[in-house]
Amino acid sequence: MSGLSKEHIKEDVSICFVRALAAQSGVSYDTPGRDNDSVDATISYAGACKGWILSSPRIDIQLKATSSPKYDKYGNLVFPLPIKNFNDLSRRTQVPRILIVLILNHKSDFVRLFTSNLLIDGTAYWMYLNSYVTSSTAKKKISIKIPPENRLTLQTVMRMMHNVGKDIDITTGL
Repeated sequence: MSGLSKEHIKEDVSICFVRALAAQSGVSYDTPGRDNDSVDATISYAGACKGWILSSPRIDIQLKATSSPKYDKYGNLVFPLPIKNFNDLSRRTQVPRILIVLILNHKSDFVRLFTSNLLIDGTAYWMYLNSYVTSSTAKKKISIKIPPENRLTLQTVMRMMHNVGKDIDITTGL
């Protein structure tokens, strides 16, 4: 029996995870027709809130997923990001771009259905690479260190959206 590869399953689960988080945060989740600029999705807020300078803020997202995470001695997630994605995400753009890495807690059965709920068994972390400093001379992949405090939550999504609306650094207050 054939079907989706393990990598395609992880990709689909990461999309569902972030889409669900966006919905619960009250923001839209959209996908571009083509991902040729390291943008898998865009989250956006319709309208504006008090104190915002910009209306309808957006954040572009590059999604990755793994069930075999690696950590350094400080507890940072060390994720091998293709150099093309790093270059696309680290340059200055009109719409801020973040990397989201979903850590799936099992080698299989990433999604489990119970009588009363559906569980996506994982935790997501984010990184804003605009000012990321690296000394790497890698040709194919670069190791990105994501601190444990960069766990993606409902509050994080809304704080980032408010920061973009206020036209301040996306990471302020996070």
